[in-house]
Amino acid sequence: MVKSISNIELFKIEVRNSIANLSNSSPSFARLINSLLEEGGLFLIGGYLRNVANNTADSRDIDLISTLSTNDIVKIINEIGLIFSINRMEGIKVVCDSIKIDVWSIQKNWSFSKDRVRWDFNTKYRSDILVKKIADGSFFNFDSLVLDLKNYNCSVSNYNDFVERGILDILRKRGRYKYQNPTREANILRAFFISKKYSVELSDNTKTYIINELNNIETLKSKNPIELILKKSYEYKEKYKATISETELRTFLSSLKKDSGPLFELND
Repeated sequence: MVKSISNIELFKIEVRNSIANLSNSSPSFARLINSLLEEGGLFLIGGYLRNVANNTADSRDIDLISTLSTNDIVKIINEIGLIFSINRMEGIKVVCDSIKIDVWSIQKNWSFSKDRVRWDFNTKYRSDILVKKIADGSFFNFDSLVLDLKNYNCSVSNYNDFVERGILDILRKRGRYKYQNPTREANILRAFFISKKYSVELSDNTKTYIINELNNIETLKSKNPIELILKKSYEYKEKYKATISETELRTFLSSLKKDSGPLFELND
């Protein structure tokens, strides 16, 4: 099981040291981080922070949110001379030596688009407020770790709640937020993987989401949703560095669907 973060100041020191070590090992990484920080706000999110908190070896995959526009981020990357690609949702993937980085403009981050999480992009940001908004915009509480690389303000409460209660929850309860998320198969697969790896329960909110999205996938794509999720699982084996059992995944999804009963309503 992962550990909660009880000593915030020690955690900040560990993150600072980890970033310094990466910067020392990769001048291009150091230049990218420093350039992004010089021009705007920059936030570490999710798995990298979780890995630091739990002292795990796999801490060279980094997710960042920048207050700069996508064009400004790309300009910085080009000036450094790094190879990058932009995915269909405008996330920018770049590799600095062996360090893999995904960086998003906050304006293009899914949670902040279309006012799902409200923020006035024309105002100068207050670090403490924006850190909390980014954390609360995370899909699962498991991933809701955020740290501002300018001043090291951070948010750990949602993640600590996951650890202390042993329950995987979707932070936003409104259907408008949950069911507009474009990564249906990936979200379901991730819920399965997290619940299995860490032996945690799913909240009613998460179960509701999975059942309804299984039905949505079937309706929208006219295909068996479990088959589509199994197909997606092959892409995730390397990401999670674990074998995902087809039998276990089928059992997990089938049992949820079978036992759904009256709990599961689309307009929750």
